[in-house]
Amino acid sequence: MTKSYLSLNSENIILQALALVDRRLGKRTLEALRYDSKVPPLIMQFYELRCEVDNITPFKHTPS
Repeated sequence: MTKSYLSLNSENIILQALALVDRRLGKRTLEALRYDSKVPPLIMQFYELRCEVDNITPFKHTPS
């Protein structure tokens, strides 16, 4: 397990956000991430930014 993976599971929002922009976080891991509407806005902004940089379509949660 890498440090960036552990940081994604941290309770600290800043660590989670920084882990999303860490280059050690691979594209496959980024594509596998699923966030729901409860995620803090900072995390969602960093997630969408990283997806844009890596040309990945971000996962959009649609409530049922």
